Amino acid sequence: MEDNRQDSQKEKIKNIEKMEKNRIIVSVRGMSCVTCASAIEKRVKKLKGVDDVNAAIMLDKVFIDYNPKLIGWKFAICIT
Repeated sequence: MEDNRQDSQKEKIKNIEKMEKNRIIVSVRGMSCVTCASAIEKRVKKLKGVDDVNAAIMLDKVFIDYNPKLIGWKFAICIT
């Protein structure tokens, strides 16, 4: 059971394309319209410590700016 959980987390981390100092870029599949992008932005913005979110439909990416004093990069596992 523990191995399955670790494999699942590793798979989710693969979606994190790039991490910069206070920004995470996450690859997202299936985001095909403005409504999808808006829904992602609204949900992620509700997380404590998230400063800004930009879901780019044409790039299939979500750019997340965050405050590292409030949250760490591991929170991205929750959204991928």
